[in-house]
Amino acid sequence: MYICTWNYSRFWNEFYLTSEKYFLPRYKKHYFVWTDDENIPSTKNITVINQKKLWRPYDTLYRFKFFLSIKNKLKEFDYTVFFNANTKFKKIITPWEFIPKDNENLIWLLHFTYINKENKKIPYERNIISKSYIPYWEWKYYYLWSLNWWRTKNYLDMCEWCHNAIIQDESNNIIPVWHDESMLNKYYLGRKDIKILDPSYWFVESLLTLKRSPKIICLEKTYYVWHKETMRSNWKLKIDILNFIKVKSIFYTRWFIRSILDLFNFKWKNY
Repeated sequence: MYICTWNYSRFWNEFYLTSEKYFLPRYKKHYFVWTDDENIPSTKNITVINQKKLWRPYDTLYRFKFFLSIKNKLKEFDYTVFFNANTKFKKIITPWEFIPKDNENLIWLLHFTYINKENKKIPYERNIISKSYIPYWEWKYYYLWSLNWWRTKNYLDMCEWCHNAIIQDESNNIIPVWHDESMLNKYYLGRKDIKILDPSYWFVESLLTLKRSPKIICLEKTYYVWHKETMRSNWKLKIDILNFIKVKSIFYTRWFIRSILDLFNFKWKNY
């Protein structure tokens, strides 16, 4: 499942081609694409679903509603997986590393920013009235929404729970702090049937160096040209050189400062 409304449709071609080449290449895959871009056609293994841009936070908050709208079609498949629009596969991903085992019903991705962070710095929803509320004393991991995979029956159960919880929050004029991601972290809290992936399965492009070789990367949105008409007329991703230099400069400056401080055993908590 893949959502690419407005200028996010620029990433579709890169995602599709690399997915076909690297992601479980021997498995039969079908793509359900929610988009408002008429240049993305339905084919034998692609079903396009017309979806207009809803704008933040509703593009993410209503994802479960989108998925449930085709639940009868999804039931035809063994597994259901969602990837963010700016996903690009870099290496072959095999069934043994990705398919859930007998005691696993879902795969979830650790958020690279919050690994080994203090509880108070993990951005769970702290509003006690929200259905996604998690108290400070009850926590373990913080998961990233950008990649999630379930056996289809379990995936639809999760969508039903999260969608109903969002409706209840909306009736109380509440939007969770990180929208759908907050709901998912609440749903996964305390579960024992999770296969956890490390950040090499979704590594941020702006942090890449020659020493890192992830299997999946998150393309840095600020690197690319965002003009809507340009995007619709040319599938090729075009780098904005100034933004590329800016983002990389910030990363390497922080890396250099951290390296210097580490020489003096400075405890760098917030990096």
